[in-house]
Amino acid sequence: MSAPTLPPRYREPSFIGEGATGVVWQARDTLADELVAIKIVRRHLAILDRFRARFAREVALSARLVHDNIVPVRDFGRLDDGSPYVVMDLATQGSLAERLASGVPLGRILDWIDDVLAALAHLHARGLVHRDIKPENVLLADVGEGRPRAWVADFGLAGARTEVAFTGESVAGTREWMSPEQADGRVQELGPWSDLYAVGLLLNVAMGGAPVRLTRAARGDRFTPSRVRLPSEVAPALARLIDVLLHSDPRQRFDRAADARRALAAARADLSDDVAAASVSSDALPTSSTIFPVPLTRRGLVAVANLSPKDSASDGNAPSWNRVAPSPLPDALPEPVGLGSPAHAIEVVSLRQPPPPARPEEQRILWEAAREVVQSARPKVILLVGRDGSGKGRLADSVAEVLDEGAWMEVITLRYHDPPAEDDGYRGAVLELLAPWNDGRADAEERIAGWLARDRGVGTDAVIDEAHALARWCGYREEREPPINASLGLTYLLRHLDARGWRGGAALVLQDAHFTSARADGLGICRALLEETVGVRPVLAVATLSRDAVESEPLAAEVAQLQQLGAVRVDVDRLEASAMSDFLQRALSVEEELADAIAPHCGGSPTFATLLIRDWGLRHLIQRRGDGRFVLCDGMASDDLELIVPRTIDDLAARRVDGALAVTESPNLCAQALAVAAIAGQAPPAQVVREASGEALDHLLGTGLVSQRGFRLVFEAHCIRDVVVRRAMAQANLRQIHGRLASAWAELGDRVGADVDLSVGRHRLGAGQHAEAVVPLLRATRSNIASGRVELGLRAGRLALEAATGADRQMARVEARQLMAEALLGLHRAEEAAELLHTSGQDWRMDRRSRARDAVLRARAAIATGALDSAARLLDSAAAGYEATRDRSGMAVAAFEQARLVRVSGHPLKAVERYSRMLRIVRERDLQMRVEALSGRIECFVAAGRVAEAVSDLRELQEVARQSLDTRNIARAAFVTGLLRLTLGEYHLAERHLRTALALAATLGDDRTQMECHNVLGETARLAGDREAAAARYRHAVRVARRLGWAPRAAVAHLNLAMLYLGEDDVAARREHAAAAELIGRDNSHWVRIFVALFSACWSAEAGSMELARTQLQDAVEAGLARLPLPDAGVLLSRLANAARERGAAYLEARARELAGELQLPMPQPEPKPVPVVRMQPAEDPADAPTVIFKRMATD
Repeated sequence: MSAPTLPPRYREPSFIGEGATGVVWQARDTLADELVAIKIVRRHLAILDRFRARFAREVALSARLVHDNIVPVRDFGRLDDGSPYVVMDLATQGSLAERLASGVPLGRILDWIDDVLAALAHLHARGLVHRDIKPENVLLADVGEGRPRAWVADFGLAGARTEVAFTGESVAGTREWMSPEQADGRVQELGPWSDLYAVGLLLNVAMGGAPVRLTRAARGDRFTPSRVRLPSEVAPALARLIDVLLHSDPRQRFDRAADARRALAAARADLSDDVAAASVSSDALPTSSTIFPVPLTRRGLVAVANLSPKDSASDGNAPSWNRVAPSPLPDALPEPVGLGSPAHAIEVVSLRQPPPPARPEEQRILWEAAREVVQSARPKVILLVGRDGSGKGRLADSVAEVLDEGAWMEVITLRYHDPPAEDDGYRGAVLELLAPWNDGRADAEERIAGWLARDRGVGTDAVIDEAHALARWCGYREEREPPINASLGLTYLLRHLDARGWRGGAALVLQDAHFTSARADGLGICRALLEETVGVRPVLAVATLSRDAVESEPLAAEVAQLQQLGAVRVDVDRLEASAMSDFLQRALSVEEELADAIAPHCGGSPTFATLLIRDWGLRHLIQRRGDGRFVLCDGMASDDLELIVPRTIDDLAARRVDGALAVTESPNLCAQALAVAAIAGQAPPAQVVREASGEALDHLLGTGLVSQRGFRLVFEAHCIRDVVVRRAMAQANLRQIHGRLASAWAELGDRVGADVDLSVGRHRLGAGQHAEAVVPLLRATRSNIASGRVELGLRAGRLALEAATGADRQMARVEARQLMAEALLGLHRAEEAAELLHTSGQDWRMDRRSRARDAVLRARAAIATGALDSAARLLDSAAAGYEATRDRSGMAVAAFEQARLVRVSGHPLKAVERYSRMLRIVRERDLQMRVEALSGRIECFVAAGRVAEAVSDLRELQEVARQSLDTRNIARAAFVTGLLRLTLGEYHLAERHLRTALALAATLGDDRTQMECHNVLGETARLAGDREAAAARYRHAVRVARRLGWAPRAAVAHLNLAMLYLGEDDVAARREHAAAAELIGRDNSHWVRIFVALFSACWSAEAGSMELARTQLQDAVEAGLARLPLPDAGVLLSRLANAARERGAAYLEARARELAGELQLPMPQPEPKPVPVVRMQPAEDPADAPTVIFKRMATD
């Protein structure tokens, strides 16, 4: 074989070996004066665009990974004949396959296995799986450590677990070294455990075990491994380790490579020196060429190969979980990988993620917070605040990667964007955990149930309802099946972290949390953790925030409140010149003198410095010195920096884009792919961009301008995307780009089962296809509002209104406007909703049903703003309209709103009539409306003192809520159950149910229910004699209500505090009453006026103003005192009567005692006969509260 013509830098080529895709040559790198290995793609493959693109992707991924046990990439490019090549460090000691064949001491084999596990831990911590671990891909090199070091090589199949599941690529790898799930094509089940199976095969072969082969008992069955058969002399601990690694069920292997390393270390500790020194070899190494992935989904495989999955066992036996106790967290944060690594080619530097700059104090705070979480088993929140380009995001990620790589904590990253994406925050994180793409509902439920059973330590039968709910949450819904509320994802995430609490704690990284719009997401999660409304959880939450956003309202107030709750704010300032020089030297391999000269020009921004060095390299303004450091090219001096350093980061980003595109194989195609990626969003699925731009995406990945994180593309920096978006918006073919993206999203939705309506509609709108955009945008608006993602629903509604207006679709305009109003009402923005309904659509043609819906929405806005008379008229009109059109759903909605109205006015029994009408109207399958009606009726029965009737309704409420599998309904039922238990004097049960409701409401972002829970929990504590706890609950309710501008609800909390202080500290009681009176003003329409007036009457009577007290007592009666048998009203009336008696006001005394006598609560009557009862089973520990599910429990 003739030697290739290499670039001048590489000389003395000699043949090493060859494979299916390329030939490997040894050569001397004259710049470094070292031997290197050069892999050159075979010519017949090099002419294929698709293969060149795949090779470029492999090189880009390999170059990003810097670790002692991953083969170092030095350089890459294309030869004169067009063949791509990549240059790597030379593995001077061959491969593990060669050494196993010749014999090697057992201890040395185990050293190399440990090296492989260390490399995999690094890979897995970055969300990647290798998928092709085998002896030939474990290279050995002499690096002067006294033993050869193992390097993991060949990342041709490596990718993110979620990327593999999302694209549906399957049956990729080397058959003899595949895990069962990999061979089956069960891409949703691939993960770190799949690579660990291959490590188990390595160990099995090294120990002289018989080959473990995958077989199927019958056509259509899943692959299962043959039994492990090891020589009898293999140490029992090693044999157990191999058994675990080779378990057929991925759930019963180790979760992390670090876990396997600890288990390996424990097994080695039991080996004698003689055993470790004994030579082992294997002449039974299975070999096979790698099978490259094909776009064949699970459902495609079923059709081709008849691989219909068999149901896993659901006999109630809990799967085992091989957990290894983690080692203690080090006292200090370990040094980041990659510091000081030589940069042999600037092209490699352009692809690497540099280590974060040294920030000793900020890093110490983060690490100490992690240690504190583990030691105290309590939550900790760190807020990293900095300007764009300060490196705050990289700082958070770097610490999280260390925690994940060492398996010290379960780490989950939540990302947020502007504008918000459909999968922002916890939704995207949970989708990545569940990987529900390219699946069917039955398969998804089976797989999710298996993981839940292992996490909970129960059989699959016990979690099948939850698996069913999660499959629906992922988007697998049958016709007419309502969407599951979005917050179920957060409850699952919290339980996922709970199940891994044996590691000592968990970490949540919330990147760009200032973009969060949902109350329960982003900083709402931090608030719930600190307030412990979701239980006491050992979670470290690290949120990155823009300083500009934090300095403005409402975020400034929210951050201040979090700090009051215990969050620690850490300002990530721009780097000083000395720190910037250190970053340039250690992370970017810049020579010291040049680094000192560059540092003042970078504005303290690590992002600026990184982009600058990458741009200079591509423009040949710097060159590599023999020691691997970069200096200015010959003929240039530090005095020239003013000429070659851009003034702003935007100018630098534009130069970086131009320079990176110019050196690609096809600059125009790459520029188009870059524009497509930028218009698609801040982090679009790679598959969408690939569908819209073709193979140019893989070439684009080789520029470093974008990289792949999971199944998504991320830009090198925010400023890069900003530049590309500005350019794309000015392109003549912008509409065509939107059109291609709309088609790509639609294709993706059809293929993988993802909800893509908002993306499809948005891009159709951008393409000018207004009529085609209307339906998906309206559908997106309805589904997001129905699932509780109201903020996203409002955004979709605005787009739908724009599309309907452009298409001149009158009824669609009406619906879009009404949906927007509904979203605004759901966000407690009643004034905006009223304005929208008043100022738009007045002259639009609407049918009678639409006018009735308009009236309901106007009435809701009126109730929220206190215009109760107007609301009553509007609801009467709506009810008549719905009656005339025989719209049962509308009639139920009108009845519900009428019930709310009369409740607010202090007429509980009238509200009972409306709720009963609702129950007669709604269909059996409308579970949410039934929950609303039943819970409202129970609360009204309690308020009216008819406790027995409330008790009889409770059973049905709990069963309906359980059937719905919707945490909104379960929260409502839990609250009502707690309220009823409080009325019956069962304080312990009341508290448990109320804490369950509170935790669920926190995951929902439901401030109203949280506030109600705090108020009633305060009542529970007060009646149980815990005054301090009661005061804390009431004050919390005051803060929430005042922050949201809910005057009546804030007044209720103030009055509860007044009742708490009454008789103990009347000065404080008067202060709280005055606050409530100020909030209510002269509004007599709300029942809270009863207590404002009663307190006023007491104070007036005790001051001797009997006529004024008499007038105020009459105010209380007119506000509904006689209709509401409230126990606390009796306390106030007794005090009023005593004050009247002391001052000789006989009539006032008599009237007060008369009213007090009317407020005696009737006790519940015994049941006429025993009936099956459905009870809520509350969590024994508040930490379990967010995911409590109702269970049927028949009682005698």
